[in-house]
Amino acid sequence: MFNIKKSLLFILLLYFTINIVLFFPKNIFAQTVLFSDNFNDGFADGWTVMSGSSYLTVNNGRYGGVITPNFTIADSVAGSTSWSNYIYDIDMIALQGEDKNLLFRFQDSSHRYGFHISSGSLKIEKVTPTFAGDIAWAPISFTNGTTYHMKVIANGSNIKIFQDGNEIIDYTDTSDTAILQGNIGIRVGTGAVAPSEVWFDNVVVTEIPEAPPTPL
Repeated sequence: MFNIKKSLLFILLLYFTINIVLFFPKNIFAQTVLFSDNFNDGFADGWTVMSGSSYLTVNNGRYGGVITPNFTIADSVAGSTSWSNYIYDIDMIALQGEDKNLLFRFQDSSHRYGFHISSGSLKIEKVTPTFAGDIAWAPISFTNGTTYHMKVIANGSNIKIFQDGNEIIDYTDTSDTAILQGNIGIRVGTGAVAPSEVWFDNVVVTEIPEAPPTPL
């Protein structure tokens, strides 16, 4: 009887082991945090202002600002232009204005992606020396006074954008000018509607590791 019980236990363990191997991911990779900032120290350490420095500040543990002139922007970037595949998480709250913006895969002002939200639509913007404009768009709700958690997944030439865990857009840049590296950034801008007030918090950039080649 004892040997029968041992045999049954062995069979059960073998069964569960086989199921784990077959039905769970075979490759589990540790994700590396490339950058994080919650601005609780009152400073925007590690950030480089590209434009509109007089409008950007850290206030109440958030980074952003108020812009009053029309058609004015303030940009600030962080990280390395050598970053390639990553997940960019950030909290955003707009208190005034129509435009809401974010930057990613930012090489310089002439080589970058970003998104901007206005009139109930989220648009992915691409800027290169030969092109500047929207390459994808999708409907979105973004109400002033509400904090939203935004996530950008830039993986190869594919870009996914999420709001509060819901996928808003999934776009693959199949052009020869796809931007495959760049850091991250924030933007406060007015467009034709002023003033604009947007604040950012809880920034986390996580590397997407490359899968090792499958052994032959």
